[in-house]
Amino acid sequence: MVDIKMTQKDVIDELNKRTGFYKKNIKELLAELDNIIIENMNMATYDEESEIILFPGWRLGAKRVPERPYCDPRDRSEIITPEKLIPHCKLKQSYRQRLNKWEADVTEDDVEEEYVDEE
Repeated sequence: MVDIKMTQKDVIDELNKRTGFYKKNIKELLAELDNIIIENMNMATYDEESEIILFPGWRLGAKRVPERPYCDPRDRSEIITPEKLIPHCKLKQSYRQRLNKWEADVTEDDVEEEYVDEE
């Protein structure tokens, strides 16, 4: 299994290659995008989730969960969990289909290359 990870620096380099924008500007843009997402998620209430459409077909959101008691499994004592935000990501079906089509294309190409190498 191949482990592919992109760091923020890798993303900035790739955006620089594809768009020709300066790396400094891309870094500032990503930092502000991060701030916008955090601010939007913090606006969630108990009744309403907050949601932001980051890209077409890709939604990021969060819902706020109030503090509540639960039972500690080790000693059966009652513990109060603090209030927290639970983030989530939703992908549209068309976005998932594009991802799966890309995976199928890559898999088929890899299989064809293996047969060529064996001959």
